[in-house]
Amino acid sequence: MFRSTRMFRSTRLFRSTRLFRSTRLLAVGAACSVALVLTACGGGAAGSESSSISGPAGDPVSGGTLRTVLLSEPRNLDPAILQNNLQGQGTLGNSLYGTLMYGDEQTDEIIYSMAENLSSDDGGKTFVLKLRDGLEFSDGSSLNADAVKYNWDRLKDKSLGSNSTPDAALVASSEVLSAATLKITLTQAIPSYAHQISQTAMNWIASPEALARGSQAFDADPIGAGPFTLESWTHAGKIELVKNPKYWDAPRPYLERITLSSSADEEQRLNSVVSGGPTLYRPRTGPSWRRRQPPGSRFRRCRWPAEHSSP
Repeated sequence: MFRSTRMFRSTRLFRSTRLFRSTRLLAVGAACSVALVLTACGGGAAGSESSSISGPAGDPVSGGTLRTVLLSEPRNLDPAILQNNLQGQGTLGNSLYGTLMYGDEQTDEIIYSMAENLSSDDGGKTFVLKLRDGLEFSDGSSLNADAVKYNWDRLKDKSLGSNSTPDAALVASSEVLSAATLKITLTQAIPSYAHQISQTAMNWIASPEALARGSQAFDADPIGAGPFTLESWTHAGKIELVKNPKYWDAPRPYLERITLSSSADEEQRLNSVVSGGPTLYRPRTGPSWRRRQPPGSRFRRCRWPAEHSSP
């Protein structure tokens, strides 16, 4: 649906829940994603391409449901297969698995979430990833350096069909130094490798034990460390997510639920929003949603985040 790793734009992620308390918010611009739940959607004049972005004021409000429409239903819930790009399933991936890091929208500086640091002292040939202490998957098991290594090694398998395989393949070798520390050596020096992590499926870590059970079992019970967990998935219907009580950045998320549906037809997606259905939808092109704005309503436009953060 949205350019993923910008999707959960800042740790203010679910601070903007007030924005979505009403499911009657009519539309979002081509530049919005679930970042709207975390940060804020712009307040410029409707249809303005250059208006400044401002967010809702006040303390966060807990509760509520975000309803959003994806361009397409995912094949499965494997983080390696979910597409972490503009027209992929970034909303879903970030909700279930959270993020290790993200790029600041204004400065492009890397900001860390489940990871505390990714440092290199040789110009980007080797890196040391440091995780936060005490991270847990939604089943209570540890999200540690072994889990990150497993996921990154697995991404190298071309048979998975992941569009992130080329990025993971840049890791020539990896070594677990401690429960919270992983050292990686790249095939070549890439000083900005953190940005590649933040924009690919390398940013999504799932439970190795859950992945090892096979795709059918994993789709029924995907185990990640994101702000939401799967409640139900009706194929060709809806994906229902509920707040993860074990999420590392409590009291976030402030939302209680996310409901995702899918439609490849832009008119159908927009009509469902106008009629009071989803809170968010992803238009394929920018101008159409403004032309369809109902009288008396106000479309909000947001900057398109290039990367996402965890909530």
